[in-house]
Amino acid sequence: MDGRSLICADVGNSRTKVAVAGDGETGWQHLQSVASPESLDLSSVDVADWCVVSVNQPRLDSLRDWVDRNRRSDRLTVLNRSDIPLKLNIEHPERLGLDRLAAAYGALQLAGSSAEPIIIVNVGTAVTIDLLDGAGIFQGGAIFPGPYTCFQSLSRATNQLPELFVGEVPAVAWGKNTAEAIACGVWQMQVGAIREIVSRYQREMMGEPANRRGVVFLTGGGAAPLEPIFQREFRLVSDLVLQGVRAAASRRRVS
Repeated sequence: MDGRSLICADVGNSRTKVAVAGDGETGWQHLQSVASPESLDLSSVDVADWCVVSVNQPRLDSLRDWVDRNRRSDRLTVLNRSDIPLKLNIEHPERLGLDRLAAAYGALQLAGSSAEPIIIVNVGTAVTIDLLDGAGIFQGGAIFPGPYTCFQSLSRATNQLPELFVGEVPAVAWGKNTAEAIACGVWQMQVGAIREIVSRYQREMMGEPANRRGVVFLTGGGAAPLEPIFQREFRLVSDLVLQGVRAAASRRRVS
């Protein structure tokens, strides 16, 4: 490992998460979430190897350029599907987003040997709800627009609805004005969709009644407003993709 630090990065459609692997298997140093690499502060980090997953090529190119200009001795590796040893039972596995694959791998590491199905709810620009069966095989998932995307689409697809973003789940069920009504609708749609999809996965994987619910993770850059609602039902891990990247990077280093 030649004494280099390990920097893990998750390049998404809206933001890039970067963290330096700390002591232990899950700890981080310098965890940052930025809209642009120019906002990164890694001045105190020694020469490093980077392991990156990306779903956005322009943002990945920007990160590469930043590393080339600011950390010339670092080595940057973009992970591919062969770096993440998950069995996939899906069509067109080459089209599966590496962030989904990394999150599933991270969840599998954190869940341990429970032999129960694992569900990963990842809230970002899109919401993905993915499923690993009891054997750790990736069975697929569901994708729908995330909160910010829903707010954006309403203003762009209509003539009179305002452009806004409300970053917390309203305490009331209905709004007294248009902005409040949009916020209530968008956030209740997120909560309802997540609950229904997770519940259906549990019923179809474990039967009725679902006495065994498996392990459900909630993660992603847009998940924070939903954490109070799901904290008793789901396991909250904000950095699940980075955990998967770290596990894959450790496997590469050993091999």
